[in-house]
Amino acid sequence: GTSKQHVTDDFILRIDKGVKEASSFAASTLEGLLDGSMKLEFCQHLNVTTCQTSQAATKDMGTDTYVVAYNALSSEREEIISIPISVDATYEVYDADENNKMNSVLMPSFNPSNAKGAASYVLYVETGSVP
Repeated sequence: GTSKQHVTDDFILRIDKGVKEASSFAASTLEGLLDGSMKLEFCQHLNVTTCQTSQAATKDMGTDTYVVAYNALSSEREEIISIPISVDATYEVYDADENNKMNSVLMPSFNPSNAKGAASYVLYVETGSVP
């Protein structure tokens, strides 16, 4: 609308700070639930297919990467999550118990905004029922 640019810029900075603090809190809480054995990071730029953690891990083939799918709703739901990937390769995705192989497909990335650092590929994973 009618706000001045400096007001909009300030609002964006405040929102960004809040999202980063909330993400850090959620990650530390989930780390506690996982016995603190893993360092969790929140990928802020999935909308432009950028996630430094998954992209770096897939450059070094053979590196295991763990993804937490969190459902904040009070009912179960199924989702397809997207994970930015650097290398065209075969990836195997398993549930938390590592007993069930999950459905996944690797596709070339669609980057219409030409975002710097965007992944070349995206791994889409069917989560199954997330409680």
